[in-house]
Amino acid sequence: MNQIKSILFGTLFLSLAIFASAEYKLVWQDEFNGNSLDLSKWQYEVDCNGGGNNELQCYTNHASNVQVRDGSLFVTARPENYNGKQYTSGRVNTKAAASWKYGKFEIRAKLPKGDYLWPALWLLPRDSVYGGWAASGEIDIMEARGQLTRKIESTLHHGSGWPNNVYTGSGPIEFGADLAEDFHVYTLTWERDQMQFALDGRVYHTVNLNRNWYGGR
Repeated sequence: MNQIKSILFGTLFLSLAIFASAEYKLVWQDEFNGNSLDLSKWQYEVDCNGGGNNELQCYTNHASNVQVRDGSLFVTARPENYNGKQYTSGRVNTKAAASWKYGKFEIRAKLPKGDYLWPALWLLPRDSVYGGWAASGEIDIMEARGQLTRKIESTLHHGSGWPNNVYTGSGPIEFGADLAEDFHVYTLTWERDQMQFALDGRVYHTVNLNRNWYGGR
């Protein structure tokens, strides 16, 4: 990765369902108007430990890595020496501001292209009541690889704590479009009995939630 690469977020929506009528009510959104991150909704993750994945970058709160402009949030990976790492990048979350169980989560995003890039949209528990990762779960709405920009996957991490955790997922699914060329809408619809994952309204993965999620390996 010898070039600067960005993932762009155009709009993030959360709608909560009234299940009896199958209607949704918008309860949270960010369209990234203005010129700075709305800290009433987001917090920066500042971490040089690789996020638990032996990653090569530091996550910073620098404007060069996380920036709001022109109606989009830019999360940018940069080759630079910083605190002993070779790269910097950005990560933000809503943990301190808001959390939800069930609902329709929609993210309009344009993915980056380039070797070694790993853009992702995911949910972690606010309170890890069943134990450390991944005993309390993780929902990956979308993961991609920068060198494979026509493929994405969605995954649930669960079971016991690491290294005895397991996962259930779609595996890589190929789409006709290059997802780094334009914005697309990534959706998780989370109901009591199932989760559905969709790209631009097309459901590509469904998970039945009526099962035991606590067994590890």
